[in-house]
Amino acid sequence: MASPLTDVLDRELLAARKAGDRAATSALRTALAALSNAEAVPPEDLPEGTVEADRRLVEEAEQRGLLLAEVDDLQAAAAAYEEVDPDRAADARAGAAVLERVLAETA
Repeated sequence: MASPLTDVLDRELLAARKAGDRAATSALRTALAALSNAEAVPPEDLPEGTVEADRRLVEEAEQRGLLLAEVDDLQAAAAAYEEVDPDRAADARAGAAVLERVLAETA
């Protein structure tokens, strides 16, 4: 999974964990999981009886698209939480901001 984008996400995750930033840690973990899940080969694409397969290559453009989708999800969550849980809304906005910063840094 190593790519310039995932390297930055990993570095940011370590910094967020050290700083005790729960919102950033959550957003970065979710983003890394989404990228990892994208590398999985669908079971229906495997020959019968196969129990292991190499991960598929996810191009940078697809990785960036997945991160943009995560940003959109976090922004939608922030809007949904705004009236009922302002703290959660703030966390979602903070997570979106972290991912947007990573995208800008790696552009």
